Amino acid sequence: MLRKFIGIGMLVIFVLFMSWSIMGDLSFKDAAIAVAIALVAVSFLIIGVALCVS
Repeated sequence: MLRKFIGIGMLVIFVLFMSWSIMGDLSFKDAAIAVAIALVAVSFLIIGVALCVS
């Protein structure tokens, strides 16, 4: 139960990350920062899905 709760939290964080970056509050001028944020967001997505499924 706790794992599912954490997994859903991870998915929410992922969605917030993506909507935040799409809305343009995040400056994508610096490609390295953009890539790092994308990697963090994707890792949150993967962990969230894994926790929800398990």
